[in-house]
Amino acid sequence: MKNLTPARKLYSCPNCAAEQMLPVVAAGAHMHQCAGLSGLTAPLIASELDVKVETVERGDFVGAEHGITYDTEGRPVQSVVTTHADGSNDTAVFAPTATASSNL
Repeated sequence: MKNLTPARKLYSCPNCAAEQMLPVVAAGAHMHQCAGLSGLTAPLIASELDVKVETVERGDFVGAEHGITYDTEGRPVQSVVTTHADGSNDTAVFAPTATASSNL
């Protein structure tokens, strides 16, 4: 019987020193708390890929929503975008929680 261990490769972060040997999976499946992006959750990238990973600050008013994601500087963040060398991108969105109330 053959040992069916998954292939592994080096994944790293272009914004911090995070680096791990991990099973080969779909892009964006390996995430980490990125010190280079103020502690936000960001993807680990296969080391051979040429990408840029950036945060997108929330551009609208922060009202009474719950679950807003803030960076360590206290700025509200709406997403982390990974831009690939071919111009394509992947986005991890930090959506706040909706609430409702009624006087009925």
